[in-house]
Amino acid sequence: MDIQAPYNMERFFWLIFDQNTDFVKSVMESFEGKQRGYHFDPLIHVKTRFQSIIPKCYMTSDENILATIKYFYHNYDYVCCPHSACALYAGYEYFTLQHGKLSEDVPVICIATAHPSKFSEIVMQACSSVIEPEDLSNFKKQWLTHKALPQDTDKEYFHVLPNGPQWEQDWEDILKKDIQKVNQNYANDSTKSKL
Repeated sequence: MDIQAPYNMERFFWLIFDQNTDFVKSVMESFEGKQRGYHFDPLIHVKTRFQSIIPKCYMTSDENILATIKYFYHNYDYVCCPHSACALYAGYEYFTLQHGKLSEDVPVICIATAHPSKFSEIVMQACSSVIEPEDLSNFKKQWLTHKALPQDTDKEYFHVLPNGPQWEQDWEDILKKDIQKVNQNYANDSTKSKL
């Protein structure tokens, strides 16, 4: 994935630009360096629109990210990834600057962007000092284990993938098996037209 071409933002662009697919396409092409046919820079319009609905942006240090991961785990039993910790930090900073302290009367919404298992080393670094040694195994199982989406059956289940370099290959193997199963089911179903 090219993090300079944020495909997960495409849905957000579509929503804030009134479902204008042509404009969103131009924005994505601009990110990818493939822009054609526009006599303006769509990214300037993205910036202007974002500034009209998002009045403030934040960035923070690695130390604050670690402290935020630790704080939310210790106080709320919630483990976040480093990117989500940045959003939580920003929400906290913005709110406390505006109101002096957090208040349960005013909701603060932060978007969690990834599963903490993608950043297991950083999460362990942040949380290890607040995890009791006897709880370490359960913590890893609950928060640092990759899980696949459930299959579309009556009985839902998850594939639990081990941490470490092997999980990517395991994930790929599961996807291949699922695709083969779908293809086999499709081939066996005579009611579906063949492509």
